[in-house]
Amino acid sequence: TPIKSSAASDVYKRQVLFGGSVAGVRAGGIVKTFAEKCYKNFGCAAFERLFFAADEKTVKYSGVLSPADQADSADEGGYIVLPASSGMRGMCAFKKHVYVFFEKEIFRIDARGAARNFSAERLTYGGGEIYENSAVSCGNKLCFLTDEGVAAFDGASFKNVTKSRIGLDFSALQFVRCAGAAGRYVCCFGGSAETAETILYNTENGAVSEIDCAAETVCAYGERLYVYDGGAEKEFCFGKRLHSSVSCRLERTNEDFSLSGVKTLKRVTLYGSGNAKLTVSGADGAHAYEIALCEDGVNVVLNKSAESFSFALDLAGGATATGAAAEVYAFER
Repeated sequence: TPIKSSAASDVYKRQVLFGGSVAGVRAGGIVKTFAEKCYKNFGCAAFERLFFAADEKTVKYSGVLSPADQADSADEGGYIVLPASSGMRGMCAFKKHVYVFFEKEIFRIDARGAARNFSAERLTYGGGEIYENSAVSCGNKLCFLTDEGVAAFDGASFKNVTKSRIGLDFSALQFVRCAGAAGRYVCCFGGSAETAETILYNTENGAVSEIDCAAETVCAYGERLYVYDGGAEKEFCFGKRLHSSVSCRLERTNEDFSLSGVKTLKRVTLYGSGNAKLTVSGADGAHAYEIALCEDGVNVVLNKSAESFSFALDLAGGATATGAAAEVYAFER
């Protein structure tokens, strides 16, 4: 599994091999094995070192992997035993630290400088039970899934970004698959892969969307997100203009605008360029509108009432969508 270091100076290839042994590929293709096992494949690369789980409470780290020096470092690897009350559930690098996740605990390892100066601290965390393999460093947030919803950490405080979403159940999940890239956190969750739901969290503007996507196969490579759907590999497009020969669909399902009860959706304003088709589904079925996008905004008057709405925007080749807004009024029956 290729892993990109958080170090700004890291311009050489390095690889971590999990699922049996842990090794680093140095500049020039020299391979050094650091351990014959990795607990549950938890690991990350940070500060020119490899960090990985030796057991449910122990984090091991390699010596410095210098692109300029292929010889063994005088500052070799070691380990840190964390005083957690449960087994480890994830590990990832974020900003200037390595974070290790347990059931209801999070430890922050400061691994800058020489190994003798490494330190670990338990963060003040009062959220829900953390699901295994859900922690992802994504843009300006560290995101993970709990039995209370998706949590985001900015380095100082935690926030449940799905708290206002109605109808999402995060308790007793049996299936969880998460990935993040380009500031977007994709989380597929449910009682099984067949019944799973998928949400997309934009760490840049805080938007949370429910999407119709077979995200049980979602994975990240660099700043790109991919999914295997319908017998083909597909890429999530964020902020890109489509090639003239490529079309795509943007979807947002069961949108309640964080308001309870019946709402009247007066209008939707779309921004971008090129030709598109907007399909809005509500209590009275689906209605489609052919539109020509522009950066000044195109208004689509709807005047439809329902408790929630689903939207699909089909973009023709060469088109791009840069934003959307909705005018909504809520009232009680």
